[in-house]
Amino acid sequence: MDLTSPRYDGESLVNLSNSILKMFGAKEKNAPLKNVELSGRKAIIILVDALGWTGLERMGKIEDVRWVMDRST
Repeated sequence: MDLTSPRYDGESLVNLSNSILKMFGAKEKNAPLKNVELSGRKAIIILVDALGWTGLERMGKIEDVRWVMDRST
């Protein structure tokens, strides 16, 4: 099985949270996501972190979360 390493080069959950802070005009504590500009007045975020890629692959068999797997490839 191949392992996927975390993306600490500007594409992690830390960077996502700072992109959201930036979107709402709050002070960022770290760099926002690279090459992503968020805009709007509201945000709905679903974070799946500790589950891991293997867990997501298993969940891909469930219709309610299949769209997550389709967008990640």
